[in-house]
Amino acid sequence: MSLKRFPNAEIVPTEILGEELKFPNGRTAQNRFLKAAMTERLSTYSPEDPKKHGLPTEHILNIYDKWGHGQFGMTLTAKCIGGSGGLCIFYFLCNCSRTNLEAIGNAIIFKEGDSSERRFLYTQWAQKMKQDGSLAIVQLSHAGRQTPIYVNPHPWSASDVQLKTSDNQYGKPIGLTLEQIRPVFKNTVVYLTGGFRTVGAMVDAIQRDTTQGIGLGRPVTAEPDLPKKILNGTVPSAVKDEFNQNEMGKTIMASCSQIEQMGRKSVEGAGGDVMDQISDFTDGNLVAKYDEAVVEFMREMKEAVTAGRTPKSIIVFN
Repeated sequence: MSLKRFPNAEIVPTEILGEELKFPNGRTAQNRFLKAAMTERLSTYSPEDPKKHGLPTEHILNIYDKWGHGQFGMTLTAKCIGGSGGLCIFYFLCNCSRTNLEAIGNAIIFKEGDSSERRFLYTQWAQKMKQDGSLAIVQLSHAGRQTPIYVNPHPWSASDVQLKTSDNQYGKPIGLTLEQIRPVFKNTVVYLTGGFRTVGAMVDAIQRDTTQGIGLGRPVTAEPDLPKKILNGTVPSAVKDEFNQNEMGKTIMASCSQIEQMGRKSVEGAGGDVMDQISDFTDGNLVAKYDEAVVEFMREMKEAVTAGRTPKSIIVFN
C-alpha cells in the first residue's frame, strides 16, 4: 500500500524522539511516542447480564496487538469515566460505572461484573499492549472543548479553538497557556496530542521544551506502526487523508472504522502485516464511498433510536 503523506516534510534526525522518558514514579518510557486514547466501541454490550457486559473482545485484543508492534513508548487506553462501580484502578480502558458509558461497546470494570473471565481478558489485553516494551496506562478523561454547552459554555481546554458542529452543541473554550499548565503539573511529564503531522514539527516541539512527548491519535489508526517508521527514518510525516478536516465527527467515525478493521485479525493471522484490511482514506474515491456509508449509518441510527432499539456504534466498512 502506497500512502499519501503530508507534503513538504523534510527528512530530519529523529534521535531525540527515540530517547527514554523518565517519570517521577520511577517508570521509564522507551521513547517519546504516546499512543493517544481513542474510543474503540468493540466490547460486549449486555446490560441485562453483568458478567457478560463490557468484556474486551477478540477485536480489542487484535487492535492492541497491532499497536503493540508499533514501538510506542507509552500506550493509553480509551476513556475511563469515574463512577461508583468500584475497581477503577485496574490497569486498562474502563468505564467505572456500567450505566455511564461514553459509547455502546466500551469495556467496563465494575464490581457486579467481576469474574475470572474478565480478569483473564484484561490480562491478555495488557500483554498485547506491552509486548514491544510500551508502558500501558489507563486514561482518566477530561472533555475539554468537547464538553457540551449545556454543561459548561466556556470550558478550560488545551486551546481556544471551538469545536464546530452543525447543531452547535459545544461552547467557546478558554485556552490554557503553557505557563498555566506547567505549574499545575510540576512533577508531571507533559505530552501534546493533536496537530502533529510532520516529523520535523515533533522534533522541534521537544527540542524547544514545548512538550516532553508526542501523542498520536488518528494518524495511528491509518498506520498503527507510525512511531516505528519514524524512528527508523523511513517516513517524514503522517498519512494525509482526503476528509474535510472541519468535519471532525466524520473523521472520528472513519478512525473508528479503521480501528474495527485493525481488529479483524491478529498480527500473526495477518501474516505480520499491521496494515492488513485498513482502509486507505488518502484515496478520494474511497472517501466518497465512506461519505455514503455515513449517511446510511445515520439513517439507521435514527430509525433504531426511534424504535427503541440499541443503535450501532461504529460503521463497519469494507
